Amino acid sequence: MITVNQLYYLFNILDKATRQRFVASNATLNHMQELQFICDVDSDPPGNISILSSNGTTLQSTAGNKQLRYSKTSSCLEDKGSFTCVTANTHNSGSPESRTITVDVRCSPMYRLNEFPITSVRSSQGEKAVMNFSFYSNPLPTSIVWRNLSSNLKNAIHANDNDRVTIITSEDNMTSVVIVNPVEPGDFCNYSVTADNEVGSKMEIFRILKDDLDIKNDDSEYEEIRYKELTTLGYTGVMEYSELDFQRKLEETEQRTTPAENETYENLQLFTCRTKILSTS
Repeated sequence: MITVNQLYYLFNILDKATRQRFVASNATLNHMQELQFICDVDSDPPGNISILSSNGTTLQSTAGNKQLRYSKTSSCLEDKGSFTCVTANTHNSGSPESRTITVDVRCSPMYRLNEFPITSVRSSQGEKAVMNFSFYSNPLPTSIVWRNLSSNLKNAIHANDNDRVTIITSEDNMTSVVIVNPVEPGDFCNYSVTADNEVGSKMEIFRILKDDLDIKNDDSEYEEIRYKELTTLGYTGVMEYSELDFQRKLEETEQRTTPAENETYENLQLFTCRTKILSTS
């Protein structure tokens, strides 16, 4: 004989969405692999089912069903963490049932969304230059190595603070900053940095470039040196005009209405003369 309490318990089990199975195709997978979730619910009548991300965003939902499937291409930046299946019908909508599973998406070091380093750094001799390398990695990086590509030198991660070149690396190894102070002429070159973890590696090229003002100053110094060299060779304004004898040619031109072809050629000798002198220097 069924008592009143037993009858109430029986109907309570049948009506509420209580029995639930929530699984993922892989609890641990690599970046860009397919990730699939299945949420089965024992509900009478069938209710609503939703799959939520770790931040509470609804990824997929259905109404009036006992099963919900959801699949996506996994992202190391977005899918590492917990996912939850929430279900309820008309008899327990006030207190829905839920089950949570944790997913671990592994990847080699990579840049976060819309976060890229400034790889060309401008500085002046005697000033400071800073190269900042920041990324995401799961699992955490095992090493970060900087190299000066002009000499293929390998710099230690923990440089002495008293050195002219200082490397500061965060505790999680996902940020490494190189400070060169003061910058010397040999520092204007390319540098590589490589971060490694168990899955793979990430390499980037940085450059320390001369500031635009320094480049202009270098050009001015070059022009001054070239002028001094030409003066040493006897290349002066007086000599140039004397040799070409523009006054004589002006008088000949006034006597003729149409210049002769050989006269035009002679006037062009100015450029030939200058070219020869410059090439000698």
